[in-house]
Amino acid sequence: MPTTFSPSTSTYAALMSTGAVGHLMPKHGEFCAVSAPIGKGYFRFAGDFLAAQPTRQDDDEARFVSCSRIIPELYLGNVVASYHIPTLQAHDISAVVSVIEDRNPRWELPEYYALIPAENHLIVPAGDTDTQDLLVHLSQICDFIDAQHDAGRRVLVHCIAGVSRSPTVVVAYLMRKWRKDLSKAIKYVTGKRNEVWPSPNFMEQLRVWEEVGYEVWGDADSDAKLKTAKGPYRAYLERKDQRAEKRLP
Repeated sequence: MPTTFSPSTSTYAALMSTGAVGHLMPKHGEFCAVSAPIGKGYFRFAGDFLAAQPTRQDDDEARFVSCSRIIPELYLGNVVASYHIPTLQAHDISAVVSVIEDRNPRWELPEYYALIPAENHLIVPAGDTDTQDLLVHLSQICDFIDAQHDAGRRVLVHCIAGVSRSPTVVVAYLMRKWRKDLSKAIKYVTGKRNEVWPSPNFMEQLRVWEEVGYEVWGDADSDAKLKTAKGPYRAYLERKDQRAEKRLP
């Protein structure tokens, strides 16, 4: 059941200043419902957005953190979790994968770099659209997560709401790591986090990921530019391009 919060006006102001509400409302309106006039700052969010105790009593951002442990060394969450230092510290997270369109200014702060240095932060520019290709990034993301785990680091994977893009990445990672099929991997992830609803486009890509054996490129020259897309991936790219063409004026 959705959890209802009634934050104070200062809470609303803080969220607006950090961009959390601004990001969530336009792109994920189905997961953010206004339950009273917006001037009073009342919002209803799906799921549990309180994952860590604030370090100060007035740490209003903490109530908007969403961070779920999927396996001991891998977490899935929203954008607020990615820059909320008390949450990162509480879960001993020292590496982050951001699947998001825009860089958050909080990531540039010295105190953030002290916890998540640049080499431990992989930023994958990606929107939540029906033409966004995540498949092209999945091998790089999986390799990054494996390298961080090998170094003894816990990793947070996030997007804006932690609902579509980042769950897609986590499911794809577990499919490759455990050699599990899509149905078993997504059942496992949804068992750890309720707010998992990959878009039809991303579900299509997860099926392709399974079909190509967790690698979209076929045998090719050592030059990465000469890589050849496997048949299922090539077919997906054609369907994606057709969807894009239909929207052209």
